Amino acid sequence: MLTECVVNISEGRNPGVVREVVNCLEQRGARVLHIDSGYGAHRTVITLVADSSAMPDAILGMYAVSIRTIDMNHHRGCHPRIGAVDVCPFIPLEGQGVRSPETVAHLQSMCLYLGEEIARIFDLPVYLYGLSAQITPDSAPPVPAPMATDKPSSKFTLPDRGELSFLRKGGFEGLATRMTDVQFTPDFGPATPHPTAGATVLGVRDFLVAYNVTLDSKDLKMAKRGASFMRSLPGVKALGWHIPEYDSVQISCNITNTHIVSIVDVYKEAENFARSQSVQVKGSELIGLVPLHNLQLAFLHAQQQGKHHNLEQFISSLVTKLGLSLHGTFEPQNRVLEWVL
Repeated sequence: MLTECVVNISEGRNPGVVREVVNCLEQRGARVLHIDSGYGAHRTVITLVADSSAMPDAILGMYAVSIRTIDMNHHRGCHPRIGAVDVCPFIPLEGQGVRSPETVAHLQSMCLYLGEEIARIFDLPVYLYGLSAQITPDSAPPVPAPMATDKPSSKFTLPDRGELSFLRKGGFEGLATRMTDVQFTPDFGPATPHPTAGATVLGVRDFLVAYNVTLDSKDLKMAKRGASFMRSLPGVKALGWHIPEYDSVQISCNITNTHIVSIVDVYKEAENFARSQSVQVKGSELIGLVPLHNLQLAFLHAQQQGKHHNLEQFISSLVTKLGLSLHGTFEPQNRVLEWVL
């Protein structure tokens, strides 16, 4: 089963560390599709694919390299984070994806195996999120050989524990204090942070688009107001931050309803906010890859308005319309998931 993983590591300033992580993934059978490092966020998003049977070995190797090379005690960045490997989500690419109970169950089993192994090998606290957060001892699917475990269960079904923002609240710096609360006990591993790697989050989820809009302003409070404004869109999570290398603030958005809200919808809403503040939108940036269906959604809306009749031309026009090359050359053939695959 072809599976996508969009792993986020807390290193965006040392290319040597990123290269070592990527080399490990590729040597263990994963195909790395895209690497997106940010200096201000001090974070790298690595998009990779592998068959679900080969994925665990690649991921365990990636954790080994990341934990050895990243020390969270010296990490300073504007992106929320609690660990060296901050979050490691798995997205099924074949068939009906997360709409297939059998597919989800298979990847949940893989996450349970990885959670237990990561905790055992690295003495690292592991939290499960997304579609993996609600697994209970009674509902956990059997783990197929050779990934069988003695304890295939997650301890909690608290609603908030499925949300990444809840798990990362307080960051690495507040992790030790939060973990004294029994309700924040990890699903696997010790109830105290790893001294240098913190904790990690694993889970199965649907597609997500990470998309940032850059404002012609340095006003962080305005960016935070903009993030609140953007959350009116269904399934859009947002925060405001200042990116030193851009000398501007951004509204950083995660689109979780990718079949309902497109990057064009987010950009237009950001423009509406910017106008209300008498500032300009400078452009935007896509972090990682975008699934084709999200751009097809925007294309359909354009067609309904009598604009554009060719999908490829429409996507090409977005580079200029959304200012997608503001922070680096944007080439659609290298940024649309299906086209890269």
